[in-house]
Parts: sequence; C-alpha cells; structure tokens
Amino acid sequence: MKEFLRRLSLPAKLVLIGVLPMLFLLVVAFEFNKEKDDKLQMVDNYRTRIRQATYINELISRLQAERRYSFSYNLSGAWENRMLQQRSQTDDLINTIEKEASKELSGFQSYTFLSQLQTFRDRLDKHEVAPLEVMNYYTNAIFRLNTLNGVSSGNNIYLKDVIKPVTGQKLLSDIITYKGMILAQIYYMLETKKADAQLLGSVIQLQDIINSYLKEFALKAPPEMERQLEALKNDFDVKEATRIETAIRETSLLDTTIASDYWWNVATKAVDKHKGLQQQMMEQSRVGADEIYAKEKKAQIVAVIILLAVIILVLSLIFLVIRIITEALAELRNAAGLIAEGKTGVKLKPESNDAIGSLTESILKIDRNNNQLATAARAIGEGRFDVAVQPRSSEDVLGNAVVQMKQDLSSFRKSNEEKLWTQTGVALVNDSLRGDKDIRAISQDTLTTLVEYLQCEAGLFYSAGEERLHLTAGYAMDKGAVPEQLSFGETLVGEAAKRREVIQLHDVPEQFLKIRSGLGTASPRSLLIVPLCTDERVQGVIEVASLHPIEAYQMQFVKEIASDIAISLQAAKSKQRLQELFEETQAQSEELQSQHSELENINAELEAQAEKLQASEEELRVQQEELQQANQELEERSRLLEERNEMILERNLEIQSKAEELEISTKYKSEFLANMSHELRTPLNSILLLSRLLSENHESNLSSDQVEYANVIQNSGKGLLTLIDEILDLSKIEAGKMELDYSDVSLEGLTSEIHSLFAPLAKDKGISFAIETAENLPGILETDKLRLEQILRNLLSNALKFTKRGSVTLKIAKEDKALSFAVIDTGIGIPKDKQKTIFEAFQQADGSTRRQFGGTGLGLSISRELARLLGGEIQLKSEEGKGSEFTLVVPIHKGQTIA
Repeated sequence: MKEFLRRLSLPAKLVLIGVLPMLFLLVVAFEFNKEKDDKLQMVDNYRTRIRQATYINELISRLQAERRYSFSYNLSGAWENRMLQQRSQTDDLINTIEKEASKELSGFQSYTFLSQLQTFRDRLDKHEVAPLEVMNYYTNAIFRLNTLNGVSSGNNIYLKDVIKPVTGQKLLSDIITYKGMILAQIYYMLETKKADAQLLGSVIQLQDIINSYLKEFALKAPPEMERQLEALKNDFDVKEATRIETAIRETSLLDTTIASDYWWNVATKAVDKHKGLQQQMMEQSRVGADEIYAKEKKAQIVAVIILLAVIILVLSLIFLVIRIITEALAELRNAAGLIAEGKTGVKLKPESNDAIGSLTESILKIDRNNNQLATAARAIGEGRFDVAVQPRSSEDVLGNAVVQMKQDLSSFRKSNEEKLWTQTGVALVNDSLRGDKDIRAISQDTLTTLVEYLQCEAGLFYSAGEERLHLTAGYAMDKGAVPEQLSFGETLVGEAAKRREVIQLHDVPEQFLKIRSGLGTASPRSLLIVPLCTDERVQGVIEVASLHPIEAYQMQFVKEIASDIAISLQAAKSKQRLQELFEETQAQSEELQSQHSELENINAELEAQAEKLQASEEELRVQQEELQQANQELEERSRLLEERNEMILERNLEIQSKAEELEISTKYKSEFLANMSHELRTPLNSILLLSRLLSENHESNLSSDQVEYANVIQNSGKGLLTLIDEILDLSKIEAGKMELDYSDVSLEGLTSEIHSLFAPLAKDKGISFAIETAENLPGILETDKLRLEQILRNLLSNALKFTKRGSVTLKIAKEDKALSFAVIDTGIGIPKDKQKTIFEAFQQADGSTRRQFGGTGLGLSISRELARLLGGEIQLKSEEGKGSEFTLVVPIHKGQTIA
C-alpha cells in the first residue's frame, strides 16, 4: 500500500487527500442525521405518552362521575338515566384507549379491574352489591388508573422544558384521586346519616396523604402552577369543601346535618377546578412537546440542506486548489533544479501566504544567502573580519559555520597579538629587575617600566612591612599629597593588601585624582591597584592611573608580572634582613651565652606547656566532633520538618477536595431523597389503602388472624410514611427550602393539645405525665405552630419511648425574650460520649438502643435544625441510668434572638 501511494502522481495524491475529508464529512453527516432521527423518535414517543396520559385522566374523570351516579342509584334509586349515559361515555373512551394503546398500556383493563366493569354493572343493576362495595370498586379502579398516567422523561435535557408540568400534573392527579375518595366517603356518610368511625379515620388518613403530595407539588411543579394552586384556596367551593374536611380532622366528627347533595356539588366543583389546573398542565406539556418536535424536525431539514451545499462547495474548492498547487510546484521544482546546479539569481515571485508561498520565500532566501556567504567567505580569506554575516536561523549550519569561522580567526589573531604584547612587557619588567638593587631602586625601576608600557599617566609603589605599607616610589605624583605609610585595610591600597586581591575602578570621579603636566591637569578614567604576593604574603602594592580604560589583557599582564616583582622585593628584603641579622648576631652572641642556662629552664617549662596544649587540642577535637554530630542531627530534623510540612500541605489540599466532593454528594443526596419520596409514597399509599380495605373485612371472608395481619401491614405502612416525611423534611432543610409559617400561637391551646395527645400514651405505659407552666408566661407566642408542635412531639415521644417507669414532665418557663420547653424523663439516660452523636441524622446512642426501642435516628436531627430555623436551640442534660432533660428554647416574637 505504501509503495502504491508513492507511485501515484501529485494530482492523484491531492485528489486522494481531498476525498478523505469528504468521506469523513459524509460519515459525520450520516451520524448527525441518525442522531436527529433518534431524537425525533424519542420526542414523538413522549408525545404519545402525553396523549395517552390525557386519555387516562379523562377516563378517571368519567369513572368518578359514574361512581357518583352509581352510588346514588344504589342508595336511593336516583340518577339512573344519568348513570346509563355516563356508562356509555365511559365505554366509548375505553374503546378509544384500547385502539391507541401502546405497549405500556396493553392489558390495562385487566390491571385496573375494568375487565370486570360490565359484570359489576350487571350486579349493580340487580341490586346485588352494597353501597360500600360500589364505592370500593370504582375507587380501586380509579386508583390503579392513576398509576398509569405518569410520563417519565428520565434525565433527557431535550425535554427539560416539559418535565415540571408533566411531574406536576401527575402529583395533582394523585391529589385529585384522593380528594375523590374523600368526596365519596363523606357523601356516603351524609347520605346514610351515619358517621362511621373507620370512614372518618380513612378521611383523616387521606388528608395526610394529600398534604404530603402538596409538599412535593411545591417542590417539583412549575412555580406559576404552584401559585395557581395556592390561589384556588380562596375559591368559594374549595374553601367550603376544605372547611368541612378540616372540621372532620379537628373533631373526628361529621356534621350529619349537612345536605349530601350540597356537599357533593361543592366538593365536585372544587375537584373539577383542580382538574382544570391538571388539564392546563397537561396541555402545556403537550404543546411544549409538539414545539420541541417541530423545532428538531426543522433543524434536521436545515442541516441536510446546509450539508449538501457544503459538499458541493468543498468539491469545487478541492479541484481548484489542486490545479493551483500543481502549477506552483512545477515552478518551484525548476527553481530548485537551478539552485542544485550552483546557480544563483533565480526568478520567482511569491503569490500567496500559504505553504507554497512560504516555500517560494525559502528558495529565494536560499539564493540570497548563497550570494551573501560567498561574498563573506572571500572577505574573510582576505583578512577582513568586519564583513557582516547574518545566519538565517539557529539551524542554518552553513551560515553559523561561516560566522564561527570568522569569530575564531578574529579571536585567534587578537589572542596572538595580546600574547606577543604580554611577552614583550614581561621581558621589559624582568630587565628592570636585574642587578643588585635595593628595595627603592627595584620599586622605582619597576613602576616606571610598568606605567610607560601600559601607557598610563601616574603610579605609586608601596613596599610592605609588618602590617604596614611604606611609599618607596612614585611616577608623576606629588609626594606631598600622598601618605608615606598606610595600614592594611586603610584606603583602597591597604584594602587590596589586606584582601590580596586586585582592585580596578572604572569611570573614576573627577575630584578623586588629578594628573598634572606643565600645560594642565586631567582626571583619570581608570584606576588599577595590584597587590604583590608570594606564598600568601604581601610584599608590596602597585597603583596606576590611566586616562583611558585598562583592557582585560593588560590586567592579565599585570597579574602575571606581579609575582615576579614580589619575588624580587622578597629577595631584596631578605638580603637587607640578612645584613641586619648578621649585625645583630654579633651583638647578641655574648648575650646568648649568658642566657643559655636560663633558656634551658625555659625550655623545660615550654615542654610541659606543650604537653598541656596537646591535651587541650585533643579535648577540643572531641568537642568539635560532637558539635558536627549535633549539626548533622539538626540538619536531619530540619529535613524531616520540611517533609512533614509538605505532607501537611498535601493533606490540607486533599481535605479541601474531599470537602468539595462531600458538598456535591450532599446536594445529590437531597435531590435523590426528594425525588424518591414520590416514588416510594405511590406504592406505599396503595399498600395502606388495600391493607385498610382488608382490615375492614366488608365481605367477612377473612379470619381474625388475617385481619390482624392487615392491621400490622397498615401500621407498618404508616410508620414508613412518617419516615418518608421525616426524610423529606431533612432533605428540604439541607437544601435550604424549608419555609416557616409564622402565626400567633396560644400557649393554653398548645398545652391542651399536647396533654390530650400524650396523656393516654403515658397511661398505657403506666407512667405519669404532667405539664408544668410558670406564672409569668405570655398568652401568645409568635412562631410556626406546626414546626413547634413537631419538635415537642419528637421530644415527648422519645421521652415516653425510653422511660419504662417513673414520669415524664413538660416544664414551660420564660427566659428573658424566649420561652423554654423542658422535657424531663426518668428513663435510661444518655452517656456523655454519645450526647453529641444522637443529634446527627440516623444516629442513636448505640446499636442495642435501636434494637430494643426502634426508631430511625432522624427525630432529634430534624428537631435541632427546625429549632435553629425558628431562631432557637435545643439543650441536653442527661445522666446514664437516671434520665434526660431536653430543653427547647425559642424566641417569643419573630426576629428576636435568644440570650
């Protein structure tokens, strides 16, 4: 394949290169169109589900109407014609749904008991069924139909605009279904003039279910629909129906003087208005899905048209570009052939800024560079190093080689000239040092030779003694203005001697020094101070001043001859010193004889002191080794400390990252709990309803054990429903969506309700329960009554749960601007190390507590957060085995802070 591609002509290769992007473009277009088709199919399926849900909602409405007429017919024989008409309308709609049903709705009649509808009607016409059986049959069918009207959209971002309306209508459908059940049950009791305790309990339970759905509706439905639902509360029919239902909830009694038809008309209108809002949301969902479908369909058609236009344009451009590239490359090939033959002056003209234009410029640069390099090579060969050579880049091997050659040859010639100049100077200085001369002669001859050879204008020569410098020679200097002696470190001359380093000054200030002649004065530009050293000992210092800069090679020359001058000075000093010592020796010879004996004594003492000194040195060496070891340990600890600091920094970054991940996971958890509450509540409500129907045993076909099992299922379901509500409250608190409804709360009414609720429970357990109130309590408390009662119920329920004998007391007192509610029990108590843990979600004192007493561990966590929202707090005092005291402190008025 590789050889085949190499043998192809240039036009064929260019065509091949152009075809490959076209194939890629076609593949992309195919995938894009396929994605659009899949999206359209998905949206169309969603539209179908919305239409089917609309049919289901309509069927529910018709069955609710048929339930009323059938129920009235069964009780009193009324509404027979209306019942028959409604049956016909219901059957027509069932047939329509059967024709258009998708896989999700296939066999829906069997699931919803509608397959038994005709048989049930026949029995109803023959008066073979009881009124409650009529109510239960239609209620079960409606309840099951209600589970089929949900429209799931998953996490599809294309349907995000219709997700909330669809979810809201489903929740409102559940609310309407339960309201219909309440309507039928109250109608039955009003019609029969009998307030049945079980039906009243069912009504209250259904109200609790509706309230939980209303909370979820506020979280998931569109805001404008939530406002419309809130506005319905002011409608006369809704307010009237709510008034009657609230009276039943608060008193557990039914006012049988209310006319059944009045109740039916008011409640039916209220339900119909809720249905109108549901239909509005369903219509909004349908219109939104249709708009999404139309928009995606239009986008698909436009994309296909644009794609065809792009393909035609790309093909045209490919063939045009191939022709232009082929012609341009032919011209470049000819020019490259001429350059390869060594010719210059090729004639090319760049006509574009693309790769071919760049290649043309490159060939022209090669031609110009060849001319430049040839000219430069001839000039360098003639010894003219000032010729300019400019490499094309750092990768220009030939150009850089020519530049390097010019630099090397120029440096070589300059180096040879400097070496010759240096050798000549060294010879002159050495000539000035020859002969039997004293220190002053050597100083003057050397300084004169050095100043004149360096072409300087002034100079000084200092000879070194014991930590002192003595002026021994000068050149063109006024000796009266120059110090005769200097100490090491005094002035720059003394500093050079002390450091044994050359000091060079550039751009010397004008007032620093004046060089004089008979005609005038001038200031030097450079100053050079050179110490003369032998074996780390300073023999003298030379200082020279110049009107021109002193070059580096001149500096090197001075450094080379400095040692020769120093050796000559040392020799002269040694010679002078030998002469002085010879004279001293003769004078001291006799004195030495007399001091010989004394020296022997001193020598003995010195030997003893030497031994002591040796011991001290050994002790010092040991201390030095210990100090080195301590330094090594300190260095190791410093290194470990740096590593630990780096590790702490890394751990801090990890902790910060984990905190961000925890915040995100908490958010996802809250959203998951809010979404799952509805999914759990729907089947749970079914379980509660069916278990209640089983426990009532209207057919009397269940044994007492089976009825008891049904009661156990219903009680467990109620507990699970309470747990779901607690989890939903906790998720709303964590998400910051918990809203408070402040109102004036009567303390007397509050304590009365609490006593009536918990006194029977305490009596059943055999413990005493009391409420103690202080005398200075206000009559009214401004707070959220529902949340305050929820906190007190949780605290009192826990106190009763964990107290086997003794008492439970609620003490209410005033603390400045707040009220305290102290719940005191004589129960099992809480260990000190568990008193903070129990306020965390899903936590109890230990595992045995949960096994023995039950519970989820959410009550105290929710109570603490609600107390904070109310502006208060919960305090705990407990001793294991003796009991606990939980104190709720809340402000008396909204906005106040507790002390």
